[in-house]
Amino acid sequence: MKLTKIAVVLVVSLLAFSLAACSAPKDSEATSTSGNTDIATLLATQPKNAEEAAELHQKLMQKENEILSNNSKLWEKVFLAANKDMPMIEDGKNYGDFLLDTIEGAKDQFSAEELKMLKTGAQQVKEIEDKLAALEKDFPGCGSSPSSGESVDASSAGMPNSAGAATSEGKFPSFQGKDLDGNEVASDKVFSGSKVTVVNFWFTTCKPCVGELGDLEALNKELASKGGQVVGVNSFTLDGDATAISEAKDILAKKGVTYKNVWFASSSEAGKFTSELFSYPTTYVVDKNGNIVEEWISTGEAHLIEGILTAGETYTLREISAPNGWTISEYVTFTVNIDGSLTHVEMYDKPTSVSLRKVDTDGNDIKGAVMQLLDKDGNVIEEWTTDGNAHILTAQLIAGETYTLHEKSAPAGYELAKDQTFTVPDDGEITVTMTDEKAPTTPPVATPTTPTSTATPKTTSTPKTGDATPVMAIGTGLLASFLIMLLTRRKKRRNRKAA
Repeated sequence: MKLTKIAVVLVVSLLAFSLAACSAPKDSEATSTSGNTDIATLLATQPKNAEEAAELHQKLMQKENEILSNNSKLWEKVFLAANKDMPMIEDGKNYGDFLLDTIEGAKDQFSAEELKMLKTGAQQVKEIEDKLAALEKDFPGCGSSPSSGESVDASSAGMPNSAGAATSEGKFPSFQGKDLDGNEVASDKVFSGSKVTVVNFWFTTCKPCVGELGDLEALNKELASKGGQVVGVNSFTLDGDATAISEAKDILAKKGVTYKNVWFASSSEAGKFTSELFSYPTTYVVDKNGNIVEEWISTGEAHLIEGILTAGETYTLREISAPNGWTISEYVTFTVNIDGSLTHVEMYDKPTSVSLRKVDTDGNDIKGAVMQLLDKDGNVIEEWTTDGNAHILTAQLIAGETYTLHEKSAPAGYELAKDQTFTVPDDGEITVTMTDEKAPTTPPVATPTTPTSTATPKTTSTPKTGDATPVMAIGTGLLASFLIMLLTRRKKRRNRKAA
């Protein structure tokens, strides 16, 4: 078999890729570049620019994984305690909080000393996660790449050093087991029947794991047309746990998943390999010979794969995740040069492009509106004043993320518009238009004038003046009554005299 060299030229940096190929892991002693730097010192560090933020982010990630790599047996018990009764890890929830909750729920399994060590480690992870979140907010994209080098060790990607022991020859650990329907499966038959197999490790209460099942189903259909497949391994189902299998099947059915999910004995090599995974979901790509994939994070330089790929064989370059502000590229299929010469493969990522417009009811762009763009947590990530043109953000917003367009103040003559929420699509392009209604015109205020009417408003304290007709009529009536009474009295008096 003739082996050759291949250089994968990545035009856009900071991408995570996987490639079906044989890969030997690096020396486990070279898993940390941060030395003995104190965690407290790193947490107190305030980077001045994006480069310093990226370096600090990488050191913090390495410290976090060192915490989880130390006393791995105890941490293994913690992860196994994250059973079906634990709530899903919500998007945005601090991973340290999840660990603390899990430890608390399983505290009876540990001694006082072990419990203290685990809680201390989980609290450190919580503080590191808070710092990482702050860095990513202040310096978007700072966590997308390692500080140096062309690849990332398994330990710095969230996998323990000991995981390499199971794959010291680049092989996925063999297994005998069953699928979730009870059919016998064997690793050699699973892998040899496909050109490439994507093995996805997940568990039932892991929200990110469940969230990507639909995407994996779509990937399985795409790979099937090219002779590949996806295979799932739910860590709760190891040893054939009937309850866990039932719950896993229920979730898979709800997500419309049709690809095979398997389980095997936790005491097997594959079982030990699974228990040593500290990051979920975790995905490996395995070729038909059972070789684990070549996987790396790009750094803006060509990634060289030497002595691994076979001349004349066809491979597929797949981007697993893109850096913030960029979209995931389509797969690139290539064939290694038959003569063994250097094979160049290029993959292009497209930046996201979001156009934000402020218009009137006639669709004309207006000036003078003070606008803000908020992230899903309500943080202001951009503020500007409209100048009559669309405000365009290139390679800044993240595909799949939701944002809110907010008008802080409206131009003179316009009313404030309601907030407008939008999600950046997978292709990264969207135009968001916010319309301002014109403010209602206020009628002029009339100048007070002297009333022309002689009538005076009726009050309880002041007698009515002006028209005296009713008063005269009453007076005349009273006078007539008085005269009649007087005449009557005189007539009676005369009658008495006559008698």
